[in-house]
Amino acid sequence: MQQIRLINRFLDRVEPDTVTAVDIDTMNEVLHPKSLEGDAKLEKNLIERYAELMRLDRYERRALSRRKTAIGNFDAYRAPEPPK
Repeated sequence: MQQIRLINRFLDRVEPDTVTAVDIDTMNEVLHPKSLEGDAKLEKNLIERYAELMRLDRYERRALSRRKTAIGNFDAYRAPEPPK
């Protein structure tokens, strides 16, 4: 299914009237991309995981806020009443 999507993306980029034959080398590059290494591989993984990282960041910020509120409430409950 992924290969079909890649072929469709490739065909969408070219003008419909100019396509007479598909270049085999170009199709091989689309269907069998070279494996990424080093920084390119890291960049691809980060882009793919961006949404997940954003959800985790939001979760962490909300959890920190709840902890701060809970500690503040706990401290207020434990604090002795001021003398009258």
